[in-house]
Amino acid sequence: MIGQQTLKKDLIKRLILASSIPILIAGVLSFFYLTDKITDNIRTKNELLAKAAAGETRGIIREPYIIIKEIITLLSAHAHDYEDISGFLDNSVKRSEFFEIIYLLDRQGKVLNVGLSEQLSKKRDDFIGLDLSGHNFFIKSGPGSYAQWSDIFLSPATGHVSLSVSVSFEDMVLVGNFSIEHLHKLTKRLQAGENITTAIVDNKGVLIFHPDKELVDQHLNLSNIEPVQKALTGQTGTYPYEFQDVKYIGSVSKITETGWLVLVSQGYDYAYESVYKVGNIFLGGLIAAVLFVTLLAIMMSKKIIDPLTHLRKSARSVADGKYDSDIPKQGYSEIEDLAGSFRNMASAIQNRETRLKNSEEKLKQLNVELSTKNKELEQVVYVTSHDLRTPLVNIEGFSKELNRSCDELTAILKSDRVPEDLKDKVDTILDKDIPESLKFISKSAVKMDSLLSGLLRLSRIGRTELRIEQLDMNSLMLDITSTFEFQVKQTGTKIEVTDLPPCSGDEIQLSQVFANLIDNALKYIRSKHKGVIKISGHKESDRSVYCIEDNGIGIATDYTEKIFDIFHQLNPDTSSGEGLGLTIVQRAVERNHGKIWVESEPGKGSRFFVSLPV
Repeated sequence: MIGQQTLKKDLIKRLILASSIPILIAGVLSFFYLTDKITDNIRTKNELLAKAAAGETRGIIREPYIIIKEIITLLSAHAHDYEDISGFLDNSVKRSEFFEIIYLLDRQGKVLNVGLSEQLSKKRDDFIGLDLSGHNFFIKSGPGSYAQWSDIFLSPATGHVSLSVSVSFEDMVLVGNFSIEHLHKLTKRLQAGENITTAIVDNKGVLIFHPDKELVDQHLNLSNIEPVQKALTGQTGTYPYEFQDVKYIGSVSKITETGWLVLVSQGYDYAYESVYKVGNIFLGGLIAAVLFVTLLAIMMSKKIIDPLTHLRKSARSVADGKYDSDIPKQGYSEIEDLAGSFRNMASAIQNRETRLKNSEEKLKQLNVELSTKNKELEQVVYVTSHDLRTPLVNIEGFSKELNRSCDELTAILKSDRVPEDLKDKVDTILDKDIPESLKFISKSAVKMDSLLSGLLRLSRIGRTELRIEQLDMNSLMLDITSTFEFQVKQTGTKIEVTDLPPCSGDEIQLSQVFANLIDNALKYIRSKHKGVIKISGHKESDRSVYCIEDNGIGIATDYTEKIFDIFHQLNPDTSSGEGLGLTIVQRAVERNHGKIWVESEPGKGSRFFVSLPV
């Protein structure tokens, strides 16, 4: 059937869905689980790199602080001999690879002593008494041994990027200026090709160290990228961001001493390369799994469908009358049960068809015999009806002759020549007995003639050649009802005809059918009651059904089938006719491949239905 889905396609689809859905669900869940794990691992590693870089940075800037603490310890052990202190501070600068200058300030921020390198020793007098109270590291310094770091600056002595660390002790502050160029080397050392980059930004988000010095020289403010922005508000972690149209992920670790941020960044695609690989592997695996499931489904469906296909072909062979179609034993028990049932069905059909053929042969023989008998019966009826009319004519003729003879005898008896006693005897016979007998003979002959005429009409219906054609029932019914104008006016009956569908049949016979039904309706209108006859019709599939409805005396349910029997009269005492009208109607309807039936209740009228082919 066009548009109908095949079992094979449906089975393959269902097997694929049943197998693929769990695989897809498991695959997707596993993929997301692994990718989450890998992503967490990537973030964790990047954060560990940031913390390690921050640790190294912290180590670089804390080492000068440790030396400053050692110097303070030694200074605290000496009396305040400023000449010895200057020499001591000079030696501390020379021994250290970090410091450029070490200042000893009083609590007002003025330089008391200074340790200088050999290159700057000649400028010692320029530093003694210098007021450094305006610098932030001095402003932040207070009682105790807590270190304070300055903002970065370019050393006037070396031109290097430098930092100051200051520690208060007693009534003084010891300040050491040291180069932090090592941090630039650190960022270059920690760079892993072009994919992993370490940068340091100050507490305002300005880039201060990066492997690419050109970026540092631009004093870029990175406070607008998400990892730096979050870290400046105290939220460290790993976040994606874009820099110069390139996508990265960045992890930030904070250096509490200076408030700086160490930002370790990886190219986004490089960082998640393993995720992409896992995704491709999973996608390839899912495609392979679906292909495998599809192949398996096709193989399984073939194993199931092939036997069913063989059964279908066998069914077609059986339909074509070939009952010896071989159905091999099946692998699946359920299909074998179906095959066994099919074998039994084919055998049963073959047996039934054999019996049916035998029955058809017998039926054909009986139909031939019945047709022959019907023709013989119709011929007998026709011949009998025709031949019986001759004696009836003779009976009627001789009855009239006897009647005239009786009149002549009566005239003779009235003459004076006949004795009176004989007149009395013969008068009774001639005036009463013989006329009554002749009357009954004549009436019976008329009745017999009417019956024979009806039988002739009935026999002619079976013998008349039909002329089947498409009939316009509206036009035909108009012609039929017009023939009843006199009876309609005489009885005061109203005939209502609705639009009627067409039908196929012999126009002459169907005209007789509907004329007879309308005539019956007019005959059985209740006295002192205005008669109404309604004629309607409608289509039912390939049939047209017509209804002739009246409001007459009606028919008892027990008689609705009998009224079509031959010679049956509903009210024989009051009805005229020979009881053949509805028998002839039924025979005519059946010859036109139709059907007639009646629905009725006593006192509520009748509805005669006639069904005819369209």
